[in-house]
Amino acid sequence: MADDNLLKLDYNPPNSAVATTAPAPSYTPAQHIQSSTQDIISGLLPCLFIFGFIALCLRTKRVHIVIKEYENALLYKKGKYKKTLAPGAYRLPATNRIILVDMREETFSFNQHLITSDNSNFSITLSVKFQITDPYKAINSSQNYKNYLFEEVRSATKEVATHHHIAQITYSVKDLAADIEAQAQVKANSIGVKILKAEIVDMVVPQNIQSIIANTSDKDSLN
Repeated sequence: MADDNLLKLDYNPPNSAVATTAPAPSYTPAQHIQSSTQDIISGLLPCLFIFGFIALCLRTKRVHIVIKEYENALLYKKGKYKKTLAPGAYRLPATNRIILVDMREETFSFNQHLITSDNSNFSITLSVKFQITDPYKAINSSQNYKNYLFEEVRSATKEVATHHHIAQITYSVKDLAADIEAQAQVKANSIGVKILKAEIVDMVVPQNIQSIIANTSDKDSLN
């Protein structure tokens, strides 16, 4: 019995180890959003710096441009027309845009069948020489000033023919060309183009109409 008590007194069981863990830090929603925003800003800062540097380089970079003696150039800044540049050398910001305009004389020609006021048919070959006088109008007033001018000259040719008899036309081809030039010039002014000369280089009249004109001429000469 005494031995049992001694055993009980001498035996001291070791304290059991209790595993403890530190409490997880608690975040409020506001702190979480603030942390996420800071991470995003930190990631974007290098990109913003690079883009800013590129934009600054483009803004300050200049290019050398030479406009030839037969050209003019339209200068645009941020998509808006600023002024017309004469021939010469320029250093312009790289962000600006120019459109070169050829100021030399040009020529086009075409064949056209026409009907006169007395319903006579004939055809002509018309040659037209023209030149740009206002580069701004030529580029900004129409999508293609050459096509615009071509169509207006063709339209004027048809209309002028309907106001003349076939005999009048054959007697004075120059008058017909002058009337076409005058009427077409009204439209050409709106696109900054000057018609320098309109000339009929060939005219084909049907044989039966030639005979009628010849007979009319003979009768006039007898009278």
